Amino acid sequence: MAGKSQNSMSLRQIPATLILAEIEQGRSVEFNEVLIKGDLIIGYASLPVEEKRFQVSSAIRITNSQFDGKVTLGRTAFLEPVDLRGSSFHQQASFSGSLFKSVADFGNVSFSGEVSFNKCQFEDETSFNRALFERKAFFSKSLFKREAYFRKSIFMESLSFNRCQFEGDSYFKGSQFHKDASFRKANFAHDADFSSSHFTGVSSFQSAHLLGDAFFIDATFDGGLILSRIKYEKLHIRWKSLTRPKYRCRFLEHLERKSKLISTNSDGETAYLLLIENFKRLGFLEDADDCYYHYRNERRPGLPAHYRPIDWILMASYGYGVRPLRPLLLSAAFLFAFSLFYAAVPGLFNPSGSMGLGEAVNLSLTLLLSGTRLIDDPNSAATGALYFIFTLEKLVGSFLFALFLISVGRTIIR
Repeated sequence: MAGKSQNSMSLRQIPATLILAEIEQGRSVEFNEVLIKGDLIIGYASLPVEEKRFQVSSAIRITNSQFDGKVTLGRTAFLEPVDLRGSSFHQQASFSGSLFKSVADFGNVSFSGEVSFNKCQFEDETSFNRALFERKAFFSKSLFKREAYFRKSIFMESLSFNRCQFEGDSYFKGSQFHKDASFRKANFAHDADFSSSHFTGVSSFQSAHLLGDAFFIDATFDGGLILSRIKYEKLHIRWKSLTRPKYRCRFLEHLERKSKLISTNSDGETAYLLLIENFKRLGFLEDADDCYYHYRNERRPGLPAHYRPIDWILMASYGYGVRPLRPLLLSAAFLFAFSLFYAAVPGLFNPSGSMGLGEAVNLSLTLLLSGTRLIDDPNSAATGALYFIFTLEKLVGSFLFALFLISVGRTIIR
C-alpha cells in the first residue's frame, strides 16, 4: 500500500465528477496516468435509461491510472469500447448487470477491493489478462459471447463463475487461484484452456458443461477438485494432475497415489467412470488403468461386507486386471514359500533327511509351471498328503497364470 500511495502522489489528480461530466456530454473519456479522486458512481450522471441500464455512448480509455474511491458502474450499457488497461481500483468496484457492446479490456488491472461482474453481458472480446484480484471476485451468471481472456490472472481470494455462459473460446492458461474457485453450472460452448493453471483451494466444476475441448495440461489442484455431474466431450488432463503421492518417500511415490477428487459416493462413481472413458478416447490408456484401479479401491468400503474380502483379493492378486506385475510377484512369493517348505520338512521325500534347497526350488518351479499346462505334470504318482500339497501348488500356479493372462490382455495386448 505504501508503494501505491507513493505512486498516487506523483500522478495528476482529477475528480471523478469530471469523468461523469464527459460521459454526460457523450465525449470520449481518455486519460492516462491520472489519479481519480472520489467515488465514481454512474447513477450521479444524467443519462438516458433503456432496459433498466444507463446508456453510455462514450468510448472510455483510462489506462495506467488509479481509482481512489469506490467505483459503481453497474446496470450500465457501454456502447463503445472500454479500455482500463494497467489501472488500479483501490476500493470496491461493481459492474454488476452491465452490458459491454464492444471490446472490454481489463488487462493488467489490479482490484484491491471486492469486485463484481455478476450478470454482465460481454458481446465482444473481453480481456482480463494478467489482472490481479486481491479480494473476492464475482462473475456469476455473466455471458461472454466472444473470446474471454484470463491468461495469467491472479485471484488471491475466492472466485465465482457460477452459471456463466462462455459462447466463445475461453482462456485461463497460467492463472493462479489461491482460494476456492467455483465454476458450478458454468457452460463452455467452445474450447476452454486452463493449461498450467494452479488451483490452491477447492476448485469446483460441479454440473458444468464443457462442450468443446477442455485443456488442463500441467494444471495443479492442491485443494481438491469437484467434478460431480459434469458433462464434457474431451477433458485434456492427466491422472497425475488429479492425484498426489500416498507416500512421501521419493522411491515409493509412484507406487500408490491418492485422488484429489471430492465427491459423494454416487457422484464420485460417475465422475470416475467418465474419466476412464475420457482417458481412453484421448489414448491415455495407462491413465485409464490407474483411474480404474483407484475407482475400484474407492468403492470397496461401500460394498456388502461379505464381498469386501473377495474384492480385496482381486486387488492384491492382479490389481483388478490392470497390474500385470502382481501375479508374477505373487508367483515368486509362492515359489519361495513352497521351496522352503519342501526343504524344511524332514522325511517328506527322503526318509533319511531333508531335500536340498536347490532341489526344492526346482521341484516347486516345476509344479507351478505344470499348473499352467506349459509343461507336463511330473508327479502324477504322488499320493496322500504329498498329492494334496502338489495339487495345491499347481492350483496356485493355474490361478496366478490366469490372472496374469487377463491383466496382460487388458493392459499390454489391447
